[in-house]
Amino acid sequence: MSAMKKILYILIAALLIALALVVQKQMNFSQKNNNVATIVSTGSTYIGTDIGGPFKMVNHDGVEVSNKSFADRYKLIYFGFTYCPSICPTELQKMVMAYRELPENIKPLVQMIFVSVDPERDTPEVMNEYVSLFDPTMVGLTGTQKQVNDIKEEYKVYSAKVANEANTDYTVDHSSYIYFMSQDDQILDLFKMTSTPEKITDQVSKMVFARQQM
Repeated sequence: MSAMKKILYILIAALLIALALVVQKQMNFSQKNNNVATIVSTGSTYIGTDIGGPFKMVNHDGVEVSNKSFADRYKLIYFGFTYCPSICPTELQKMVMAYRELPENIKPLVQMIFVSVDPERDTPEVMNEYVSLFDPTMVGLTGTQKQVNDIKEEYKVYSAKVANEANTDYTVDHSSYIYFMSQDDQILDLFKMTSTPEKITDQVSKMVFARQQM
């Protein structure tokens, strides 16, 4: 075999190897995208449902904010009221526990928000003191009754005043879910009272990571 033919065969072999590597890389990339799509599409039965939307509220510092104020973050949102004796503190503490266990590269992408359904008593000052009991990064939102009604409608939240027996005070009945929202205010998951902090941490971590890879 002439030297020229040997060189030609070597070049052809090298070209075939390079082509095989390109094909393998493309297959790996496609598989990665398929895996991401699977996580995002099957991670929650709530994706694509009509939950969440625009809102205008007042934060615990008395500053007017809207959903656009949190557009760079994923959100963990809980609706309740500061006079709630047990359920709200329990669920907020669970949300904080889940948040604190998030991986360090994901935690800065997530914002915890507590929305009051009792604006009559939950002023910005009250909300400021309340959310600080749980975590310094938690944001408390309140506002006018109309603003609260509007965000309740967007998030399909139930709440109603219930007077005590003497009719001298009231409590508030309300639905109890932790909403996991995307950066563009689309529902990603809805955690019930039976959801553990570990489940929330795991689901949020997986879905944020998957969406960041897309």
